[in-house]
Amino acid sequence: MKDIEQLKSLWKSLFGDTEAFISLFFHEVVREENIRVLEEKGRILSALYMLPYPFRIWKQEVTASYISGAGTLPEAQGRGLMRRLLIDSFKEMERRQIPLSILIPAEPWLYGFYEKSGYATVFAYNQQVYPPKEQRLEEDALVMEQYSISDLGDSFLQKREDLLDACFSYFDQRLRERNACILHSYTNFRTIVHDYAISDGKIWVALNNEHIPVGIIFTVPAGGSSFVAKELVADSEEVKEVLLRTALNHYHASSGIYRTVVSNASSEEGQTIPFGMARIIDANKILSMWAAVNPERRMIIHLSDPLLTNNNGSYCIESGKCYKTTNNKGIQTERNYSFQKGIINKQSDTKTGGDGITGENAEDYAMSHLIEEAKDRGDGTPCNCHSKADNEAFEVLTMDIGQLAHFLIYPEHPFMSLMFD
Repeated sequence: MKDIEQLKSLWKSLFGDTEAFISLFFHEVVREENIRVLEEKGRILSALYMLPYPFRIWKQEVTASYISGAGTLPEAQGRGLMRRLLIDSFKEMERRQIPLSILIPAEPWLYGFYEKSGYATVFAYNQQVYPPKEQRLEEDALVMEQYSISDLGDSFLQKREDLLDACFSYFDQRLRERNACILHSYTNFRTIVHDYAISDGKIWVALNNEHIPVGIIFTVPAGGSSFVAKELVADSEEVKEVLLRTALNHYHASSGIYRTVVSNASSEEGQTIPFGMARIIDANKILSMWAAVNPERRMIIHLSDPLLTNNNGSYCIESGKCYKTTNNKGIQTERNYSFQKGIINKQSDTKTGGDGITGENAEDYAMSHLIEEAKDRGDGTPCNCHSKADNEAFEVLTMDIGQLAHFLIYPEHPFMSLMFD
């Protein structure tokens, strides 16, 4: 049995959250089996929490383990305790068959820290200012009157369970329209609403004339007379305007900022902000999911993972499926990817096989070697990729586990959605 009071004290000292939030977290959110700690003589020095969330990507869903509240007492820092906890949590995720871990670094310097454990920065959002400088505030007064606005607070939770159900269904539907996103259960959504109600946050829902939700905004104050909309979903630009104006009026603000999904269109108007990181726990599972929605891709990926050795090996992606071999004898780097400023840059290097083969022949050698290993697909289907012409259609890459997460997930422009803490 974990010492919950000691854990609460550790959380309070590290993050400074209110007693109400800490009580809500330990009572409603975390379960004992998802708490990982390191102790010394009965004193908890370091802790983290593995919170399971559904993660939707490529129109498929898996369970992701969200690392929350990771921290170490100041006097115990510098001893590698958090890295030990992370590795321990990865092993537990492997055991539970959870293929992906995600987290949101609390400070910018932590991005580099987590990269050393195989995480990659793949989540981002586009930040925009409201109202735009050229917009006149009085122009939408009539638009505001077309919708009713409900405050999702404690009184709402107690009196309008029916509307809360409708709000959750609407929010869930809008999240599922995104290319990649964390999803929330009804229980988790209700807890988030309660958290906003007991803190300085505010949540408003816009209802049409049939009293059906058409937009939701989650806001927190941001120093002075301003606000941040941490999440905003709306059926139209008109509804988005109504929700943002509601926040502006509530905070008596002259402006605020809101977050949207990164896209080619929005990234030109606002500022793209790194938001979170992902760590692949089961490469075969994630690659199989990706291959299923990219049946035209033919690739050989040589993958290295120093912490989870089950991921080491070479993966053949063809016809919507992924096949793995761990026999890499004679294969060295054929082609690498570098990741700079969120852009994937292909780099062609000198190719050298372990037997002295160089140039294009090394790629042919590596390809034929891997394909021989992948002949038996387990379903009795013969391999159809043995000819030189077919082999030349394969793209051969060498990556570490962090680069693989960036390669697969970042192009989807995922916005992780609001998290509980």
